[in-house]
Amino acid sequence: MMCMEDVRIGREAGAGQIERAVTDAATPILSGNGNRFGLLIDNLGPDDCFLALNKVASTTAGIRIAAGDSPLHLHLVRDGQMVTAAFNAICAAGQSATLVIWESVLEKQ
Repeated sequence: MMCMEDVRIGREAGAGQIERAVTDAATPILSGNGNRFGLLIDNLGPDDCFLALNKVASTTAGIRIAAGDSPLHLHLVRDGQMVTAAFNAICAAGQSATLVIWESVLEKQ
């Protein structure tokens, strides 16, 4: 498991980008990763979607990611272990979204 000291002393880190299509069926968009220290999730639209951490996503609860709005930015220093969680997403009935996800992870410990 990574700690803030790893980030502070600049251990070797990498970044990756993935794209996920989200519909009105709950969809895993990102696996949990104990070495993740930064995350950026942008909704390219066309509709809003909702995120859940470590559970099935719901349109009545969770983190709303609005289409065309500012991306969600999470960092270990500010947001704690939430950054390392698994993420799931869903849109309202008949709607869809395209999420672009960038993550920063420690590659070597």
